[in-house]
Amino acid sequence: MEKIKDILWDEWVQRPTGHKDATEEIAGIISGMKSRENGQHVICQSGRLWVFRRLRKIWNLSCWTDIVDLSSILIIPKDFKGKVLLQFPSVLYKKILGLKSSKKANISWTWLGGFLGACASFYLPKTGYYLTFRGHHGQLGDHIDLVYRFLLNNGFPAKIRHKTDVSEVIIRDQQSIVALLVKVNLHRTSLELEQKALLRALRDTANKIVNCDAANIKKTLEAARKQIEIANDILAIKKIVNLPDSYVDLAEKRIAYPTATLKELGTLLERPVSKSTIEYRWKKMEKILMTGPKKIAKGDGQNVLR
Repeated sequence: MEKIKDILWDEWVQRPTGHKDATEEIAGIISGMKSRENGQHVICQSGRLWVFRRLRKIWNLSCWTDIVDLSSILIIPKDFKGKVLLQFPSVLYKKILGLKSSKKANISWTWLGGFLGACASFYLPKTGYYLTFRGHHGQLGDHIDLVYRFLLNNGFPAKIRHKTDVSEVIIRDQQSIVALLVKVNLHRTSLELEQKALLRALRDTANKIVNCDAANIKKTLEAARKQIEIANDILAIKKIVNLPDSYVDLAEKRIAYPTATLKELGTLLERPVSKSTIEYRWKKMEKILMTGPKKIAKGDGQNVLR
């Protein structure tokens, strides 16, 4: 099966978009990139090549294409070693972020879709699901807070935590992650995640059944072993203890049928009895062995020893 991460980023790059959405998504992408000032310019960087593939795909659909050509602000490192950079004129950079950079602004799902591709990570450990938006403190940290409030306002169980130099917004619920992916038009990824979750659930259920069956079998075998020991001890003392025939019959049947259940043992006796009666007799037999041989009158067979 193709990895969900590969599906996620391939689909993110290829999503269809319009002119208005392209402009807003670019604002989200640039907002999610690490940046630093360099004189009259702002340098944005990312180690995610799919970010630049997406920008190349949608740049000409945005309003920014009339201001600057993407290739003129794109810096590719020599020998293709290092991170790809974007060098924006400070004025243009502020205009791009000005669309949604205010803390009071209401960001959109289109903006969040771009932001997701620039700084979100998806984790699929052996148990659980994690979608994390991570940003360094500063302007990007402000955007993280904005994303956190936006998700809460839309009913997503997001959590935020602040570390030494980064802030993170985390969603750990699988259904919520699927819903978010649908909101940002990552439908194929959402379906793949639901399929993965279904397979996980089936696997976990199967493992629980196997473990439960194994535990029950072990418990049954241990109980049968103990009952066989009791049965042998009872038969060894039957000549000195005046036991009812029903007890001797039960001990002999247990030895003859070591894997039979208590209910099955009850039907195998000369005088069939219920499972509860079998349990009662085993307890009485255990008590006899623990307290030592005592004379037991046959007349007590029906009332005391059943």
